[in-house]
Amino acid sequence: MEPAWGAPPEAAARSASGRPAPGEPAPNAAATPVVASVDAAEAALARADETIRKAGEATAANLGPATREAASAVRETTLNVAAQRLARDLAEVPGIERFGSLRLGQLDQTGPRPLRTMWRIARDQLAERYGQMTIGEIVDRFGPGGPGAGGPSASA
Repeated sequence: MEPAWGAPPEAAARSASGRPAPGEPAPNAAATPVVASVDAAEAALARADETIRKAGEATAANLGPATREAASAVRETTLNVAAQRLARDLAEVPGIERFGSLRLGQLDQTGPRPLRTMWRIARDQLAERYGQMTIGEIVDRFGPGGPGAGGPSASA
């Protein structure tokens, strides 16, 4: 097997046998820079951490209110989508109107298992804002045909 054109003599010796020449390091033992000490490495990491922290602070200071407004809008959209999903799932339960006066927060202790499971899945996102709403209110507001869904109100 021929060595590559312009390859150093070690490569020529290696290519003939497929093994490194005697006294030559194995191909996987590539030369890597050796850190003089653990202290030097820790100091370098500390400098890098400080630079990253300062860059983050500068970015937050430069973006300021725009970042907070964008984050608020994203959170609002996410909450609405989660509420719509819960309302749609609740509206699909046969006989859901019987539970229209039950507050979502009460589903932690009472109610049919399917409703409790739906609330348990959505609770982390929705409990703070919608936990005091009744099932009927959330279905009317966000369910199929409700104002949150862009159509006429559905009664629960």
